[in-house]
Amino acid sequence: MRILTVNDYATPTGGAELLMARLVAGLTSRGHDVRTFASYAARPEDEPRADYLSRGTLGLSRTALQVHNRSARRGFEQAIAEFRPDIVHLGLFLTQLSPLILDGLEDVPTVYHAQWYRAVCPTGTKHLPAGTSCQSPWGPACYRNGCLSLPAWVAAMAQRGAWLKRTSAIDTFVAVGESVRTRLEEAGLGPVVVIPNSAPPGAAPREPQTATGHDDVTIGFAGRLEPEKGVLVLLEVFASLLVAHPEVRMVLVGDGSARAQIERRAHDLGVSDRLEITGWLSRDAAEDRLRGTILQVVPSQWEEPFGLVAVEALKRGTPVVVSDSGGLVEIVRHGETGLRVAAADVEGWVEAIGSLLADTGLRTRLAAAGRHDAEHRFSEDLWLDRFERLYEALIAA
Repeated sequence: MRILTVNDYATPTGGAELLMARLVAGLTSRGHDVRTFASYAARPEDEPRADYLSRGTLGLSRTALQVHNRSARRGFEQAIAEFRPDIVHLGLFLTQLSPLILDGLEDVPTVYHAQWYRAVCPTGTKHLPAGTSCQSPWGPACYRNGCLSLPAWVAAMAQRGAWLKRTSAIDTFVAVGESVRTRLEEAGLGPVVVIPNSAPPGAAPREPQTATGHDDVTIGFAGRLEPEKGVLVLLEVFASLLVAHPEVRMVLVGDGSARAQIERRAHDLGVSDRLEITGWLSRDAAEDRLRGTILQVVPSQWEEPFGLVAVEALKRGTPVVVSDSGGLVEIVRHGETGLRVAAADVEGWVEAIGSLLADTGLRTRLAAAGRHDAEHRFSEDLWLDRFERLYEALIAA
């Protein structure tokens, strides 16, 4: 098959970009001719890697490009004419390339891969500034609830109009989990199929970590340091844990806009000397750092569309405690492959993490079951098989 993948960015930095790169590599290894169309937006230290590039920017004009990127439409038409793909696979494309690229796709089978909520929410999170889940459709509520400034809201509404006018060009929406499927269907988008993400094949499983009252015990977190990721809640949990477990340390693998706020709160809680923030690390470096942790936490306060870091932890053989919401519910089976806790329940988090710190047998059992489960349900081969079958069905239709 000739497959044209589309993504706003073509740099190996963000999760969506890394996932698309793995999809391209996997399909290419199976004998398909796969090419990529993307914008040339990138940080100075990054170089876009795509077969076809169009206009993009990280500057102030990005808002306008999200609505009408005419360069992307012209470039995309040329790519279609030159490559003549059997299938078009749209990834993350509403933050640079704009809905205009959908013009002229009626005769090409097209898949939209929804890895977050951007198709139904201008911020992509369906999460309100107050910290609660948004139940309103994309529209006046986005400004009324404080999610967008007035200029950003005007642009978002223009993009929404352009998007809804062209969604008929999409034959199938692929959701990474049931929570994304639900949001898409609530907005009247479909048909929707669910294809869970895979995690890259992991290295050899880590050695089970033991803990006594005298060991240096580290709890791991990996992800963006943003409010919706729950690190501020995690700090409250950490401070409470230290009362009964003064040996515990915590490492935050990642960076983000909330880092300064997190550092201030850690200082106020008196936990700074037990906390390490690594900043951004490559995947290999992050895996090396997390391999030595006794357990990993995913305290997301929003509905994670999927929760790849949880799958990576399971495949590594690290016991996990995750929020009981979004795609994390589908990944972790409570009491069988890990533990789930209500997102904002500080006492519940303290109890769940404390139970793992105190019980080596429980950690070992959950880690073994989690690794086995993840390798079977989230394997790379199964992921690629599902996309191949979907493409073949759409081409034959």
